[in-house]
Amino acid sequence: MLWYQPLDPERLVMPAIDCHTGAVLDLNADVLTDHWVLFGSDHTDAHWGEPVDYGKQPRRHLLEFLPSRVMGWHFDDSLPNGDFAFAHDDLLQGDPTRIERIRPA
Repeated sequence: MLWYQPLDPERLVMPAIDCHTGAVLDLNADVLTDHWVLFGSDHTDAHWGEPVDYGKQPRRHLLEFLPSRVMGWHFDDSLPNGDFAFAHDDLLQGDPTRIERIRPA
């Protein structure tokens, strides 16, 4: 799990570069993915996403970093190698078709 203040508050980026070959990483390759990508936001309401049950209550100082609700999607396709990126507005609308794979510049 990552919690961070994005450089661009309108766009969330999740690291997801893959290398399953044991060789040098190829950023120009398409890779087989088997990822669950879960997103949360500090800017949602009580009806957005799905509630998270952490079971035994985490320590209080951790709760400020843990989302109470998340939205996630499973990717099991051949996709361009790179990170997942999502416009914050698209996340709030729950539109997974707007998630992109971006390659490092």
